[in-house]
Amino acid sequence: KFNLGLTIKGVLVMKQVEFVRDEHGAVAGYFYEYTGVKEAALKTSAVIAFNDEYAIVMSAKRESEDLLVEGYEEVYSAKTGLFLGAEVLENNTLVEFDTYWVNLWDVGGINNIKAVRNNKILPNENWHDIYVNGSDTIFKAKKPILGSRRYDIEMKTVYYVVATNEGGEVVYTVQETEIPMLFVQVKYVEDFGDDVTSQNKNLFTVTPTLPLAKLEIANENFEPLYELLVTIKETLTYEELESQLGVKNSFFEELI
Repeated sequence: KFNLGLTIKGVLVMKQVEFVRDEHGAVAGYFYEYTGVKEAALKTSAVIAFNDEYAIVMSAKRESEDLLVEGYEEVYSAKTGLFLGAEVLENNTLVEFDTYWVNLWDVGGINNIKAVRNNKILPNENWHDIYVNGSDTIFKAKKPILGSRRYDIEMKTVYYVVATNEGGEVVYTVQETEIPMLFVQVKYVEDFGDDVTSQNKNLFTVTPTLPLAKLEIANENFEPLYELLVTIKETLTYEELESQLGVKNSFFEELI
């Protein structure tokens, strides 16, 4: 367990990171962060779990009323680091939406894509016009259901940490880019192929398919990690983190 407290330009940033190995050898990590002052602070939390096959991150993104993400799970291959899929639970105060996110290269029937920024700002609108398979016809999503589309393709902002050698010293930089990803609501997975082809006439030579095995990996791990996330959000407090700052850890005392 590691606690850190910093004041950056007058703003307190306090973090706790903890990794625990259970009796079966499985490792889970916990991340908790406060930025600000106690109850007025912006709070962030996450659970990190990994084994020989998968590395999974379950986060709340941020806990505030303007972003209603309850749980955001990302699954990666522990062997290659490749992104396998994500499941997102969100709430718009009227209804919950449980959604899968997948890489476009894992979706059968889509060979290429072009995205053109359209600057739309209305709710339930895609900020890009999406074109697939070389067509000049915009890819259409299923109409909104209670405030959310059943599926669509969106550009997602992602960040890479890149190591470069500068004068014999390794320097790490963060690079930002956008990649196309497809989302589909969990309860409409079985209807996905028919939904897409009915809304997008003549865009596909074969019915599009989802990587169901990868989605199943995300789904089977979502609930237990989400429960852990809720637990640490409820039990880890500002006062607990603050009380541990500067306290010697017995692990390091034993090493001495």
